[in-house]
Amino acid sequence: MNWSDVHQILTLVSWLLVAAFIFILSLIARFYEQMASQRTYYQLFAVPLVVFGAAALRTIVDGKVAGDGWLDLLLLVGGVCFAVLAHHTYRLMTSGR
Repeated sequence: MNWSDVHQILTLVSWLLVAAFIFILSLIARFYEQMASQRTYYQLFAVPLVVFGAAALRTIVDGKVAGDGWLDLLLLVGGVCFAVLAHHTYRLMTSGR
């Protein structure tokens, strides 16, 4: 096992952890939408999940982390989408406090 294999395994494990976190937050948003009857757009949490998955796949296949413009763009888009959705859910859940 060389360092490239270790890098691929760590990339996959980190993506699985991020995917689990996004999935749990989408379940929280879905629960809140059903209980409070306020639109949380929990279905859109699939967008950052897919984009981060594409970034992880590109990292695993290409092996480069630095200097890859498409990887940086994928991570930026996924991060911004996730931040906007998480902030929207946060504002809905804490609007009266």
